[in-house]
Amino acid sequence: MAEYIDREEIMLKTCSNCTRQIGLVCQHPEPCERLIAAFLEADAVDVEPVVHAEWEEKTDFFGDSASREDDGA
Repeated sequence: MAEYIDREEIMLKTCSNCTRQIGLVCQHPEPCERLIAAFLEADAVDVEPVVHAEWEEKTDFFGDSASREDDGA
C-alpha cells in the first residue's frame, strides 16, 4: 500500500532557515540533500481511500421515498 506524506509541511520545516529560499520559493534548480532526506524519513500520514458513490431514489411499498447509498466503485 502506498504511503502518503505532507510535502508542504516537510518543506516548511526543512527549508525555513535555508539561504537559497526567497519567501516560500527555493532558488536552487535541484532539491538539496537535506530536503531529500526529510522526504525519505517523513512519517506517513494516516489517510482513507476516497469512495465514490451515488444516491438512488427508491420508493417503498407505501409510496414513501427512501434513499440509499449505491457503491459505484
